[in-house]
Amino acid sequence: MYRILVVDDFIDNTLFLQTLLELEGYTVDTASSGLAAIDIIETLCPHVALIDIFLSDMIGYSLVERIRENPNLSELRVVLLTSSSVLKEDEAIASGANAFIRKPIDPDQLLAIVKKLCNQKVEP
Repeated sequence: MYRILVVDDFIDNTLFLQTLLELEGYTVDTASSGLAAIDIIETLCPHVALIDIFLSDMIGYSLVERIRENPNLSELRVVLLTSSSVLKEDEAIASGANAFIRKPIDPDQLLAIVKKLCNQKVEP
């Protein structure tokens, strides 16, 4: 099954996403900071990372940039999450994310995006 990493420093969001994804059969790992996420990504190689844009130690955009700079992580699909009404989807995509979801999260939308990203083939 596919491995998903949830990166959010707000535990209620993390638990919600973890429960939702595990009920769908995904293996879910969590991180509460960008630095912890990098360690998990490099060690466990998840298929998809759901990353909150506002983390305690870095902005989600910076985390995506670090992921994209590493050629060994080129297959990782990234979804940026935010509750901010100011941030725009095109900014998230321009930063290297594959998708953008605004909070509060619609479970059906999230699951559809995760399923789609898990099934995408990496282009050479």
